[in-house]
Amino acid sequence: MPTYVYECSECAEVVEIYHSMSEDRTTCEVCGAENALNKIPEVPIYAKKRTAGNVVRQHIEDTKKQIQQDKKDMQRDYKE
Repeated sequence: MPTYVYECSECAEVVEIYHSMSEDRTTCEVCGAENALNKIPEVPIYAKKRTAGNVVRQHIEDTKKQIQQDKKDMQRDYKE
């Protein structure tokens, strides 16, 4: 069973409720107000696969950016 996040329109509490997909909750467990819970839509998180190739590729890109920045700094220091 999944966990859903709800916000109460009466007491403004945000609660996580564990229930089946077919069940719909409307009564706040904190203040007891009926028809006050609003389900907060969840944004799907797409995790980037972290393989050795991706790690090395990212390190190379970061190093290239650092080298370019160092070159700019050295040229500016040389001109001054």
